[in-house]
Amino acid sequence: MAPPNVIAALTEEARDFEILTEIQHYGGKTNLIDFTTDYFIALFFACDGRYDQDGRIILQKTDEISDMITHPRNPRHRVIVQKSVFIRPPRGFIEPDENDIVTIPANLKEPLLQHLRDYHDIFTEIIYNDIHGFIRNQNIHGDAYTRFHRGFACHNRANEASTPEEKQQKYEEAIKHYTEAIKLKPDLAEAYNNRGNVYTRKGEFDNAIRDHNTAIKLNPDDASTYHNRGEARLHLLEWEEAKLDLTAAKNMGLDIIAAFHNDYESVEDFEQKTGIQLPTDIAALLTPAQA
Repeated sequence: MAPPNVIAALTEEARDFEILTEIQHYGGKTNLIDFTTDYFIALFFACDGRYDQDGRIILQKTDEISDMITHPRNPRHRVIVQKSVFIRPPRGFIEPDENDIVTIPANLKEPLLQHLRDYHDIFTEIIYNDIHGFIRNQNIHGDAYTRFHRGFACHNRANEASTPEEKQQKYEEAIKHYTEAIKLKPDLAEAYNNRGNVYTRKGEFDNAIRDHNTAIKLNPDDASTYHNRGEARLHLLEWEEAKLDLTAAKNMGLDIIAAFHNDYESVEDFEQKTGIQLPTDIAALLTPAQA
């Protein structure tokens, strides 16, 4: 059995390391380097954050740095999810070989994050799965929400504009801000949904449906997106698809008549403004029941 002083020293060292790993994970500065053993998670970190700059993955052979690798004894949830290991290099850094660096072009970050979400269930809410991670995620993506709300403000100003020229200008500004929000946070379903609504107002119905498709993929439980896609499909005379969307929104609890009346006073108002006559069954879906 080891002498008490040796046991005490080892216990103290382990305690110090646990503290360092906590500080590292919560954004503090330490002499630890945080790696993951999962290359999909490494790809997520390389793509998450700045979408105007290239990302990179640094590869390390464990047998070459085995004496520097330390595993926390009592890992927290986020350490487990991120499959983290900590490197404690004597000089405080590791200088990787050029062949060990994989560059992720900025224009591929958004589709790669979408791929990770769709096929590997790796996305922001999973990776940052505790309160500290939530706060860190807010800091990373705060600019995205700022741009989203700017887009929302321009969107509202467009709806209240007194001239067609002002309306179109504000719609363009709204699209610009929503697009910037999406670039900063590609899984922001609300930005796709709202940008789709603006495209509908501009008469760009194919773009609108494309955005609503993405929003539904990201958040299939938002009834308003089904309604909005259904309304865009009315303009393209896609009756069956429109009816399916409107019915889905209704079955999810949305008052589709009230939502439709936010844009048009009645079915007759829609038909007069668009020159499109709705089929009887769809008109009935969007008409209040007679008392």
